[in-house]
Amino acid sequence: MVSYAYDIFNLGYSPWEIEGKAFPNFTFYSAGYNYASGTYGGVVGGNHRRYGVRVKFFTSGSMAMTDENGDSLGTFSANFVSVDGTYTVKVRGFTLKVGPSVRYASLSPQVRGVAVATVLSAGRSFPKDWGYLRTYATLDGIGYEVLPVGLRRSRTDFRGYVGGEVRYSHVVAQAQASYYSVGGPSFSVASGLEYDLFRFKVGYNSHFSSLYGGYGRDRIAGMFFIFGLNYRSFAFTYAYNPLGLLGDRHVIGVAYSK
Repeated sequence: MVSYAYDIFNLGYSPWEIEGKAFPNFTFYSAGYNYASGTYGGVVGGNHRRYGVRVKFFTSGSMAMTDENGDSLGTFSANFVSVDGTYTVKVRGFTLKVGPSVRYASLSPQVRGVAVATVLSAGRSFPKDWGYLRTYATLDGIGYEVLPVGLRRSRTDFRGYVGGEVRYSHVVAQAQASYYSVGGPSFSVASGLEYDLFRFKVGYNSHFSSLYGGYGRDRIAGMFFIFGLNYRSFAFTYAYNPLGLLGDRHVIGVAYSK
């Protein structure tokens, strides 16, 4: 329950995070998503010179609370906010972003918690005549509670992943291995097309599949679909991710680069 409070399933709060870019390099970016009735979240962030900031939020909306006999105990709402800061350095060709994170969670008006954590991201691009090769690694949100949600302090949930992406002409392919503190190891693969004006990518994430829980479109459990449109300095991105019993997740992002 504590892990649920601090970051719901670590699903990714933006279309770029679904692709393995937890800290994108845009000057400004914003995204929002929803799944199930009344459940939504999002992210707002940006970068200036060596400094970056990211704010994530989630709310479950009002949910019914029952006892073991199914009798109503009223309602509750799970809410989560994190504020992350990063500082960027270059180390032997790698771009390294590292910084602190402060996380707030509430499960009801009387149950609140605060945690401190660390965020870390590293990546390197290799431009080629035929396209590019990109490698990356991220550790997002490993930390400890200062004010516990439960009866005692515990570690916050986190996810870590490493991956690579290659583009040849207009064709792009990606593979990623991840570990979720809630869910364990997983893998993700994706491929698609990239042009100056638009891009399209379809992929599979075993973590999404493990959360599916049946219901509806079982044949595409774990799948995600990403559509992007670029106009001058702006990038518009939409991602669709079916989550079975949790509902269909729609993620919309807007970014600006100087």
